[in-house]
Amino acid sequence: MTQPPSTAGLHSLARMHGIQTSYFSVQGVRVRAPEDTLKALLGSLGVKANSASDCEESRKESELRLSSRPLEPVIIAWDGLLPPFDARTLGDDSPPGAFTIATEGGTTMRVDSRSIHTEEQGTKHVGSSTIRTHRIDTGIHLPLG
Repeated sequence: MTQPPSTAGLHSLARMHGIQTSYFSVQGVRVRAPEDTLKALLGSLGVKANSASDCEESRKESELRLSSRPLEPVIIAWDGLLPPFDARTLGDDSPPGAFTIATEGGTTMRVDSRSIHTEEQGTKHVGSSTIRTHRIDTGIHLPLG
């Protein structure tokens, strides 16, 4: 028989995958998603969460995958201003020397990272990997639309 997942572990794993685990009703009462619902939602995303060991293994795999992703898939530039964003590298690697910004309108812009402000934010050890996070502030204003 498998051990049921801990509530904290299951909720943490769900939040890691963008699942809202609770909400406040119009009366101001917090309503928590049932564990079976969270397990089903995680399962539909291909994440194992049927037991405490499943949750722990899935959390470690997800943390490594998310931490080693070089950039977030989408960065929103409100009113055309590209906000500072994080770039992640493995080990002692530096942030990329250049990168390309692609707007939703199809315009692309190549940026040389030596000409913008970058600052190392720290390191994180995930499994056997060391992930470095670099904050990049381009100060770039993109065309609106």
